[in-house]
Amino acid sequence: MGKALKTAGVIIGAAALIATGVGALAMPGLAGSTTLFGISTGTLNTISSGLIAVGGMLDKPKSQGSATPDEWTSNPDQPIPFLFGRMGVAGKIVQRDEFGPDNMYQGIVGILSGAGPIKGVLSFKGDDQAVTFGTNGIAVSSQWQGEMWMVRRSGAQPDTVLSVPSGLKSGGASFEWSSSAKLSGKACYLQILGENSKGTAYPAGIPDPVHEAEGIYGYDPRYDSTYAGGDGPCRLGVRSTYRYIEDPIIAALNWALGMVENGQVVGGVGASADGIDIPAFVEAANISEANGWKVAAWPDTSEDVSSVLDQFLQAGGAVRARHAGKISCVSRGAPRASVVTVTGRDMAGSIELNTAPSLFDQLNTITPRFMSEAGGWKLTPADPVSFAAYVTEDGGKHSDQIDYRFCPLLKQAAELAAYDILDAREPFSGSVPLKPHMRLLKRGDCFVIDEPGVLLDGVKCIVLSRSYDPKTAQVRIGFRSETDSKHALALGKTTTLPDFPVLTPTDPRYVSPPNAGVWALSASTLTESGTQVPILLVEGLVDNLTADAVIFSYRPYGVGAEWTPVGQDDPNTVKREIGGAITPGTQYEVSVVYRRGNNFSAPLILDPVTAGDLTTPPTPDSVDGGVHVIKNTVVPSASSYVAANIAGNGTTRVRVAEVVYTTSGSKLVVRYNALVDWRHEPSGSFTLYTEVRRQTASGTGDIQILQESMAAPGDTADGITAKWPIDLEDTPSAGSYRYYVEMWSTVDNMTAQNTRSRFMSVTEQRTNT
Repeated sequence: MGKALKTAGVIIGAAALIATGVGALAMPGLAGSTTLFGISTGTLNTISSGLIAVGGMLDKPKSQGSATPDEWTSNPDQPIPFLFGRMGVAGKIVQRDEFGPDNMYQGIVGILSGAGPIKGVLSFKGDDQAVTFGTNGIAVSSQWQGEMWMVRRSGAQPDTVLSVPSGLKSGGASFEWSSSAKLSGKACYLQILGENSKGTAYPAGIPDPVHEAEGIYGYDPRYDSTYAGGDGPCRLGVRSTYRYIEDPIIAALNWALGMVENGQVVGGVGASADGIDIPAFVEAANISEANGWKVAAWPDTSEDVSSVLDQFLQAGGAVRARHAGKISCVSRGAPRASVVTVTGRDMAGSIELNTAPSLFDQLNTITPRFMSEAGGWKLTPADPVSFAAYVTEDGGKHSDQIDYRFCPLLKQAAELAAYDILDAREPFSGSVPLKPHMRLLKRGDCFVIDEPGVLLDGVKCIVLSRSYDPKTAQVRIGFRSETDSKHALALGKTTTLPDFPVLTPTDPRYVSPPNAGVWALSASTLTESGTQVPILLVEGLVDNLTADAVIFSYRPYGVGAEWTPVGQDDPNTVKREIGGAITPGTQYEVSVVYRRGNNFSAPLILDPVTAGDLTTPPTPDSVDGGVHVIKNTVVPSASSYVAANIAGNGTTRVRVAEVVYTTSGSKLVVRYNALVDWRHEPSGSFTLYTEVRRQTASGTGDIQILQESMAAPGDTADGITAKWPIDLEDTPSAGSYRYYVEMWSTVDNMTAQNTRSRFMSVTEQRTNT
C-alpha cells in the first residue's frame, strides 16, 4: 500500500531505554526528565489526518476501595480487603482497646487480607521507620524497641489463635481479646503499643503502619495437568495446591471465580468455572507474563466487583469481554493473528465506516498514575507518556490522565499508557453485517477484508462487538483497524512509529465486476403445449453488494456480432432465461454486467454454449376416445416458428404470427406462444393486448377468435416480460383459412416492444371411422 516508515534512530531494547533515559519516564525521585519514546520530528512525515479514537478497547475502569492502602481505618464492620501481589498496606482495624494498669497499653487487631493464606509479611514500617520484631513479637529495633509487639497470622483455613503476646508488664494480658479468638481465612495482626512511665515512648502519637506483604494464592490453570495445555499439581478448589499470584490476569481469573473463605464466597464475582472463558484468561496471562507485567492490588468488598475485574485486566493489558455467555477477556499486549478472511460473499450488507473523527478524540499524551512503591504505595503520577511526532501532527497536546491502579511498575505503566495512545490512534472503525456462517467470530478476533473495490480491502481489523439477529440471520460486527507494528513501539523495543493502514483509493464511478465462477451459462429449452423452444439459461448470484442491477446480453460466438441486451434485472436475481433470436445449433456467449446508478462494471464473459434444437410434439396415429388425426386425406397440421424479434408500434396493431391451413370442417386446435418484453419506463402504466383472428386464405371474412389483455400497473412494475401461451379451439366450415395474431399497447411512448421466439400451429382432429 505504499506506506512510508517513520523512524528517528536505531532499535533499542526496552531495558536499555529505561536504563539510559532514552524515552524513559520521569517522576520525582524515580527517573530522569526525558519523555518515553521521544522521537525526533525532523525526519517524520505526517500520517493521514483521518484518525479516530475508538472507545471499545479503551475503557478506563474506575473504582476505589473504602480506603487507600496507606490509610489506617477503624471500623468493626470493615469491608474485607484482598491483597494481590507485593505491596505495602496499613490494614483495616477491626478492634482497638486500651488495657493494663493506667491503660498503658493499646491493642490493635487489623486485617491485611481475606481469602488467605497470604504468602507472608516481608517487613514493617512505622512512620517510614523500619521495625523488626524478635522473640515473642517484641520490637528489637527502632525508637519503639521494647515498647511495641506484633503477632501475625497468615490467614490459613483454618488458622490458629491470634493470641496476646506474653511478657507484657504489670498484667498486660487483660486485653479484651478472647484467648480462643481466630480469624481463619484472614491474614491479620495484633499490634500492642506500650507506653512507659514517663509517657515518652510515642511522642508523635501512634506511628502510621505499613506492612509490606506478598498476597494470596490462587488457581492458575497453566500449572494444572488436568487442564488442556497445563502442567503441574495446581487444582481448582484444592487450596493447598494453589500458587502465589503475581500476574494481573491470574488475579482477574481468581477474582472472577470468587474470594473463598472456609467454603464460602466472601468477595469477587463468584462465577463457576463453567461460566468463565478460561482459555482466554490463559492466553492473556501468558502475554502479560511475557511482557513482565505484575499486580499490586488491595480491593475490598465495598467495591463494584466488575470494576475491580476491569482494573485487574487493565494492569495485564487486557479488557473484559463476553463469549458464549461467559466472562472472557481480550489481551492488547501482543499482535493477534487473523482468524478469517472476509469477502463480499460473507457480507450481508454495506460496511458502515468512520474515518473522520474530531482531532480532539485522538490522544498523543497520557499521564499514567500507578501504585508506586517509592511513592509510598499510593497512586503516583509519572511524567507524561508522549509521542512528539503525534503532538506535532495534531498541532499540540491532546492529553488525558489514566489511573493504572493495580499496576506496580513504572515501566509497565508507561507501556500500558503507550498502548492506550496507539490504540486510540487506530485510523478506522465501523460495523458490518455478515452472513450467519460468520457468527463464531467473537470480540478480540482479527480478520482481514479481501474485497477489491472496498475501501478497507487488505486491512486487518479486530472485533470490538458482536450481535446476532436470528430474525434476519445476520451477524453485526463492530470493528476497529488493528496494526501489528504498534506493539514493538508500545513495549519500548523500537522507536519506529507504527505503520497504520490507509484506505485503498477507489474511483467512485468504479463498479466491481462479477467474479469468475459466480455466474454459469447453459443451453436449455422452454416447453409449452409440447413444443420445445431453445433458450440460454444463466444462473448465479450478484456478488457486488453495491450493485443495484444486473444486465445480461448475448451474441453468437466467434463472429464479431453486436451484443443484444435482454433487460436489467434486480440484484436479487439468481436465474435469467434468454430467448428471442436463438438459432438452434448455434454457439452463443453471454456477458454479465453490474450497474450502480449510472455506472457500469466491466463485463464477465461466460463460456459459450450451443443452443438446442426446436422440437414439436409427434403427431399421434390415434387418440384415446376415438379421435385421431387423418394423415392421408389432408395435411393434418400447419405451423410456423420465427426466432427473430418483431418490434411493436405502440397503439397500432402489429401482426406477429400467422398460419394458413386447409380444413375438411373438423375441429381445429390453434396454439400460439412467444417471449414478450414490453416496457414503459420509468413507472408508466399501460395495457398490452393480444388478439387471434381468422380470415379466408384470400383475405376475406375477417373475424375475431380471441382477445387477451394484461395491464402493467406502472408503480414498481413498469413492464411485462413473460411467455405468452394461447391454446384455443375453432370449427370453421371446410376451406382454407389464415389464422394470425396481432399485438398492441394502449400507449405510444413505449421504451421496449419486443416479441421473440414466435410459434404458431393449427392441428385438425376428426372422428375415427
